[in-house]
Amino acid sequence: MNEEILARFGNDLRRAGVRVGTGELADAARALALVDLTDREAVFLTLRATLVKGAGSLEAFRLVFDRFFAPPETRRRRQEQERLREEERRRALQRSAEELTYREPHPETSYGPEEVRFQLTEEQLLAYAEMPAERRQALQDYIERSFMNLGTNPRIQRSVEGVVAGTINYWRRSGKGAGRGVVVEDPRESLLWRDIRTLSEEEFPRMAQLIRRFSARLGTALNRRYRPGRRRWRVDFKGTLRASLSTGGIPFRLRRLSRHGRRPKLLVLCDVSGSMVEYSGFVFQFLCGLAAAVKSLECYLFAEEVERVTPLLREGLSFAATLDRLTAASRQWGAGTDLRRALDLVERAEAAHFLAPDSLCLVVSDGKTVGRPAAIERLGEFARSVRRILWLNPLPREEWGGAAQFARYAALKECRNLAQLEGILRGELLPRHRAA
Repeated sequence: MNEEILARFGNDLRRAGVRVGTGELADAARALALVDLTDREAVFLTLRATLVKGAGSLEAFRLVFDRFFAPPETRRRRQEQERLREEERRRALQRSAEELTYREPHPETSYGPEEVRFQLTEEQLLAYAEMPAERRQALQDYIERSFMNLGTNPRIQRSVEGVVAGTINYWRRSGKGAGRGVVVEDPRESLLWRDIRTLSEEEFPRMAQLIRRFSARLGTALNRRYRPGRRRWRVDFKGTLRASLSTGGIPFRLRRLSRHGRRPKLLVLCDVSGSMVEYSGFVFQFLCGLAAAVKSLECYLFAEEVERVTPLLREGLSFAATLDRLTAASRQWGAGTDLRRALDLVERAEAAHFLAPDSLCLVVSDGKTVGRPAAIERLGEFARSVRRILWLNPLPREEWGGAAQFARYAALKECRNLAQLEGILRGELLPRHRAA
């Protein structure tokens, strides 16, 4: 066999993940000199014996061999199929680019450009082409509504492009669109430190498992009837046994429990505006975990207005079904953020009874809102209605900018990965009481 052909075959194997070096290729060349090259089965067995070093590479080797050494008629058929796929790909790119282009309906009276085209990658355009028709139409409506109401100046263009790109990227990461990534088998604990924006749909089950574990701990703490204390006490047998380990198993000091006066309530406000779209998978996983673990819970989505989602989260649907229901029914998805108005609406909503001195308020948002000074003052008024406000921001602390001013009335915490979320739930939201 020609050495150039063997070298190209080795390159294809490497691209498929089979480790092949020059030594293995030299062995393959010497072995092929001893077999009949017209015997396809003999060539296959010879190359497999000299180039494959483990059972894990057998399937990849077989696929590469079948494609590389395909008969002429099979090769012609595959080339034709590839040509048709490439034509369909070009049509999809062109169709997506046209659908996502905004054209000014009255260019003669407009001061802006007659049309606006977004700088999207080919992978994003292909993912958009695979989205359901109603999702594509929703994006088109958002583009048209935004430019007609706000104009087409460069700042608005960048903002709208960010929302469109973020929505498409979420669709790609969800594994439903084009550009689905290769699953990386990381150790379970390494997932704790991964930026939540980089998690793919294939990693969502592991993320959900960790979030459920964190939420269960929170739910246990919120729902428990007793807590460590001195007054109206009963013996905490588990705590006493654990403490006795430091004294050789002799319980020199009793640990005690007192009954909770009232179980604290948890009010959760989640930002689903355009700038938070790429974090939506994490946010909704977190909501589902809380709804399954915490009894006294109210959840709202907010952007320009608010939407109560507690009943939907209580239905016990799968995460995928819940996410589809939420995104399809929500009118706040991808809109702008008006935190001041959202807080006003929460106070007038069904969950007004959750605004009490024993309530904990959890806000998940990047803090990007219109009218920030007014929103900060409104948050101060809102903070007087609850026990504490804890704000989880998925952006790096150095990117908070003006959003850091909300720290006047809320405990702002960076929450970019699951490890930070666990630390916040364990040490900030419900700090442990010291046993008596």
